[in-house]
Amino acid sequence: MQVGLLIGSIGDGTRDSIVAMIPTPSFEEGSSAIEITGTAADSGRKGKAPKPSPEAQVRIQADWVIEHASQVAPLLPGGVRVAGLYIWAPEASHAAAMQQLCRILLGLRTSKLLTGDAVLLCAAAPSAKLSARELPASASSAAALRSCDCRSAPVLASHASVSTMYSLRAACTIMRTAEQLPDGLRRTVQAEEDSLAAATICLGAAELPEAGTPVAELCQPGSDVLNARMLTPPACCSDMCAGQQTGVAHGRTCLTGAIAGRALVHKRDSWGTAVSALKEDLQRSLQARLNVMLTEAQEAEATTGEDDSQAPLLQQADTVYGAPQCCSMPQRALLPAQGPLMYSDYCSGEQHATLEALVLDTASTVLGLPDLTKEQVVWPESAAAQPRPIVWDPMAVDAEITGEGVESASTALRKSNDQLCMLLGAGAVGMLALAVGAAWLYSGSQYPT
Repeated sequence: MQVGLLIGSIGDGTRDSIVAMIPTPSFEEGSSAIEITGTAADSGRKGKAPKPSPEAQVRIQADWVIEHASQVAPLLPGGVRVAGLYIWAPEASHAAAMQQLCRILLGLRTSKLLTGDAVLLCAAAPSAKLSARELPASASSAAALRSCDCRSAPVLASHASVSTMYSLRAACTIMRTAEQLPDGLRRTVQAEEDSLAAATICLGAAELPEAGTPVAELCQPGSDVLNARMLTPPACCSDMCAGQQTGVAHGRTCLTGAIAGRALVHKRDSWGTAVSALKEDLQRSLQARLNVMLTEAQEAEATTGEDDSQAPLLQQADTVYGAPQCCSMPQRALLPAQGPLMYSDYCSGEQHATLEALVLDTASTVLGLPDLTKEQVVWPESAAAQPRPIVWDPMAVDAEITGEGVESASTALRKSNDQLCMLLGAGAVGMLALAVGAAWLYSGSQYPT
């Protein structure tokens, strides 16, 4: 008996497809996420037609299934998402489980872990007979469930992966208020997500396919991988990142690093769909890395008690950060599942062996890949230099930001420096003109008129 998540794309491309099934792990040690008692657990034996039994009792750990979905969702490539649930149990128990499964689907939708129509796949044990139902996006109860066609086919053979390497350089101004550094980092990530939405993605050096071009036409023969290149708009200055905020700015949050992106799309999907999926993945990846950084800070604070020096990301920026604060950007590990489908995990640390152990634990307990080995794990960002980035950069002098711009002692100093540079620049131009004139006169004297 088993309950788990359906991974795929429903209503996003040319075809609805389920590409993977991830079982929900045990709720507690030795306790399954689904328990079936009564005669239903013994029904469906080979040679006998299963019959619904009023004595069948099904108990599904709904909160645990939703928690599992929240852990899986950030680890999926762009283009696929949590698309529904599946149950593997005797057919006679399906009816008893239907109400609970539907409530879980509605809970996933409330938690924003599931969008659009949802699929509920019922697999009979041991006959493996499949039946599928669909819960419309507008549904609010199990009464809206309706039957839908379900065909089994090797769908991953019809998919391709799109990958890229993106250079992250984002910054955002922090005001001298009670705002904590995590708030500034969240605003920085949000600003970068907006920038990604306006980015252009091309193939190779400068090939820009038409948005309606099928992905299959862009893949090389015998290959199901497309390597794309990100062209992002110029980074805005930190004052502009502050948006409509006014007050005293005393520093900025910074995020830098090499960010790998990966999406999974059907080969019949358009290039425009692939671009949207890749941008979705990069945005999801930024959020996942930030969550890892903050979670590790919270764990460090819980371990050290009142010693705030161990958890700098949780402190108030206006009272503590007089010096730059550094924090490693979590790396992305790609975990091969099947064909072009690869899940992800995000972790930070200095010891590579420790990172490998963490990734393999995630693969086994969260993603249902117990046989994955460390040799199969891909680290796409390890080849790129990953400096220890400064996440907090204080100003030497506070700046007053108003609706008309920035005014402060530092601004005045900057203006005087600009004026001095203009004077020096004008002098340099004048000297250059004299030098050019002298050279022309000298060259002219070599030739008689």
